[in-house]
Amino acid sequence: MTSVSAEHLSGKDRSPVLVSSDKRGVRHELRPKLQQITTSETFNACGRPISGVNGVTIVNGPKGSGFGGLRSCGKGWICPCCAGKVGAHRADEISQVVAHQLGTGSVAMVTMTMRHTAGQRLHDLWTGLSAAWKAATNGRRWRTEREMYGCDGYVRAVEITHGKNGWHVHVHALLMFSGDVSENILESFSDAMFDRWTSKLVSLGFAAPLRRFAEPLPNSDGLDVRKGGLDVRKIGSEDDQVLASYLTKIASGVGMEVGSGDGKSGRHGNRAPWEIAVDAVGGDPQALELWREFEFGSMGRRAIAWSRGLRARAGLGVELTDAQIVEQEESAPVMVAIIPARSWMMIRNCAPYVFGEILGLVEAGATWENLRDHLHYRLPAADVRPPIISIRK
Repeated sequence: MTSVSAEHLSGKDRSPVLVSSDKRGVRHELRPKLQQITTSETFNACGRPISGVNGVTIVNGPKGSGFGGLRSCGKGWICPCCAGKVGAHRADEISQVVAHQLGTGSVAMVTMTMRHTAGQRLHDLWTGLSAAWKAATNGRRWRTEREMYGCDGYVRAVEITHGKNGWHVHVHALLMFSGDVSENILESFSDAMFDRWTSKLVSLGFAAPLRRFAEPLPNSDGLDVRKGGLDVRKIGSEDDQVLASYLTKIASGVGMEVGSGDGKSGRHGNRAPWEIAVDAVGGDPQALELWREFEFGSMGRRAIAWSRGLRARAGLGVELTDAQIVEQEESAPVMVAIIPARSWMMIRNCAPYVFGEILGLVEAGATWENLRDHLHYRLPAADVRPPIISIRK
């Protein structure tokens, strides 16, 4: 799962095909443009008024403003709007798990990569990576090592970028330990995982990944990633929020290094999926081909994976699917206004960046009259109505 970052789409990095500098405006602006090139019928219906409703409600609640009465696809890998919701939910969950674990034990982040070439397809690489992770975290040796070193489990995400050497697919996982774990133990534990990871990749016909180098490579999130196929480092309490955000930047689409897919920008000349998406809707034929390959390759893939029992130990409930997350309703929302269905589609087709402006105005205390005036300034033919009257489509 990944969502779109206003930061990397604003200023000098922003494509001219996008107008908004607000992250919600970017998501709403990018969604209909991607729907013009998508191969997914489910995604193509996302963001349209539900049949039979009079209009789209504008609501404000404890977690912010939003829209109601819309179809949703729950495809966090390819839908920027759903990715934002999924990423925020996953980030909260990961933060809770990390905070709980640091209160009783310790946490480490492990990164495992695979070697690749420009000619390899994303689907094949991703399938190989999934098989390698399963081999690294299953079997008698894994169970013995977990018990020996006190590993309570893991939460895992997948990061995808594309560069001159093709698709780059790798895993980031937070390992939970019941007690304080030393650097030597971390190295031994992760080396054993990496041995199984490497053996599986080689058995599937992939080149053996290099283990590790010493040179650190700082990235924009304040964490350093070391060259090589394996990296592991211990996490302190001060890294809690950074790590949760980092993971969700990759895993929600938006997102969202382990759960907001939010549109994390690729490093070292590589492009993240949302950057490819922006280039694709901007008319880049190579980016269009890559985006369609990403749509196919991400189909049915889990953004976040939890080891058995970890969520329960941290007090989390049953894991929701991406579709269930986006269908959740805000508790005790206040309806501020209604946008008639025809006006909604007019905004969506002509000026979708306005949706981000509307949400920002609502959170600043705007009334329905304020929203009407703003919308008439942007699109004179569109309308906003008060929430207390019945309207026609």
